[in-house]
Amino acid sequence: MLSSLTGDLVNSGLSFAGPDLTGYSPEDFALVLTDSDLTAFSTLALPLLPPDLSFFEHRDLSLSFVRDYTIAYVTMELTGLTLTR
Repeated sequence: MLSSLTGDLVNSGLSFAGPDLTGYSPEDFALVLTDSDLTAFSTLALPLLPPDLSFFEHRDLSLSFVRDYTIAYVTMELTGLTLTR
């Protein structure tokens, strides 16, 4: 797992495996949440509930898939998070 914290940006990416999607193999995904005001979290402790996404200027989930030497990207803006157990 790759993770970096630089001021207002937390970026995590993770390689994963799964079934092909129309011939493209899953390569990795990244969750990008940008909080320039540093107000989304009040402490460094792991939150017990998902954060309110309205605190983040950017809230993107990106997926990449590869076939031969071609990479396909899917990027979406998150509108909500749900905690399941």
